[in-house]
Amino acid sequence: MNTISSDWTKIALSDGSMDVHITAPSHTPVRGAIVMLHEIFGVNAAMKAKAVQFAGAGYLVAMPDLFWRIERKVDLGYGDEDRKKGFGLMQKFSLNEGVVDIVALGAWLNEKQDFKGRVCVVGFCIGGKLAVLAGSQEPFKAAVAMYGVKLDENLDLLRSYPSPLQIHVGDSDAHIPIEASRKVEKALKGVPAAEQFIYAGAQHGFFNSARTDTYNPQAAELAGKRVMDFLGETLA
Repeated sequence: MNTISSDWTKIALSDGSMDVHITAPSHTPVRGAIVMLHEIFGVNAAMKAKAVQFAGAGYLVAMPDLFWRIERKVDLGYGDEDRKKGFGLMQKFSLNEGVVDIVALGAWLNEKQDFKGRVCVVGFCIGGKLAVLAGSQEPFKAAVAMYGVKLDENLDLLRSYPSPLQIHVGDSDAHIPIEASRKVEKALKGVPAAEQFIYAGAQHGFFNSARTDTYNPQAAELAGKRVMDFLGETLA
């Protein structure tokens, strides 16, 4: 019987050490590694549950504590006060520093954990934007963005995206105007192995069952299948 383990570890960076939550299947060989990037609510129960789903499909999941320079091991829910704190953390957060940290974690998985050529990055919300930014660099093989915010600010990058990319977004996302998604869609035209899926009626957080106000089971099921197929193809 396959079991899944979860625990924290640390990796050394040039300006400190970053906590990383590792979720791993017991069976071997492991199919690949996923650097999973959390929402503005930190490494919470919902993100850990998603990590378990990916681990159940045969992937090691490394989820960095992205806000570590501001506050370590942020773990928020989805109530009003926690939302307010999450948005406050995002305003203090440096995208550039975050990308450097994510790339360092990917390199650690490549070099220290023997996943060379089999590491991708998957992100949600602010993590979705970071997945697109970091996923264009070595050592990542591919990137997946779930309702990544403000991707229309990165159209030049998207027009020449160097690796396989999937973007998933709802057409009723309160944080991502449909006009922005259409700009992203246009930028990706003609880009090999890159595509965006827009889900009718889906809102921000539609893939997260803990967000009961916006969870969309039909869209989540379809997006989940597409992501798993994508990972299976690109990390094979």
